[in-house]
Amino acid sequence: MNLCISQPAYRLGEPRPVAELPELAGDAAGLGYLRSLGIEQYARAERPLAELMREAAAEALDSAGCAPLDIGAIVYASSRYDPHSDLDSLPVLAQRLGMDRAVPYGVFLGQCANFSHALTLARALIELEGRGPVLVIIADALPSLAGRILARRTSVLSDGACAFVAGGRAQVRVHGLITQASPALVALDPMGGLLAFIEGVSQGFRSTCAAGLDAAGLGAEAYRWLLVGNYNLAVQRNFTALAGFADAQLFSANRSRFAHSFAADQMIALADLLSSDQLQVGQRAFCVGTGHHLWSAMSLERLP
Repeated sequence: MNLCISQPAYRLGEPRPVAELPELAGDAAGLGYLRSLGIEQYARAERPLAELMREAAAEALDSAGCAPLDIGAIVYASSRYDPHSDLDSLPVLAQRLGMDRAVPYGVFLGQCANFSHALTLARALIELEGRGPVLVIIADALPSLAGRILARRTSVLSDGACAFVAGGRAQVRVHGLITQASPALVALDPMGGLLAFIEGVSQGFRSTCAAGLDAAGLGAEAYRWLLVGNYNLAVQRNFTALAGFADAQLFSANRSRFAHSFAADQMIALADLLSSDQLQVGQRAFCVGTGHHLWSAMSLERLP
């Protein structure tokens, strides 16, 4: 896969301390565990997710140098999409931003790797349907009373929206996107057969990273950064080792800032690296996505 994307833009919910989570009430050990592994805050949306999506999308269009009427399609990636309450969300967004020719498409089966599924669909729409440029939006928010702590306290979920344009102004080149799945993991009980489940996840992650590096024709040493989801420090270090990268290559600054924003973590990290010049022209970042039973990997290169 070889596709160019614009610098992502994002909007997060309001920062809140994890100590206020109802699930941690009276659980000093659980709170201490999360904090010891770098999970300090999460982001909670005080405004409708649609507003965050619209603001991120407007900024992304501007960054990509695209007029709204240039956009031929919108790919919306979300683990929380409700086909009843959210049915009109993209048409309303398109109308308000003036994207009158944009056809909406949805992605949801990749879970926290939805961003890579969205990129795959965007490329197909551009190359096969001639619908480019394509606006990609990754957005999720939890209901106010929903639990936010992931199983085994791997992270805490946050609300937010991230957007970028594929096929517009070339700011980042995407090489060799690889996606792999392991349906056999569905049969393993993560609680009763935890060891086998962890071994299966580790093997899938390692295999996908190796395939991604091979597809890009580069070794781990060719990359300045490794981008993974904002899981706790132990999980991120394990992923770093499985990918064959050094700890110094791991981008982890956002872990304590807002924890895990579903499938948006990696693209938010890319936005921060570009805006701060921590990823300079010609440098590369290796980006890995993790779903429940699938993984993705791709190479990102900053362009002049």
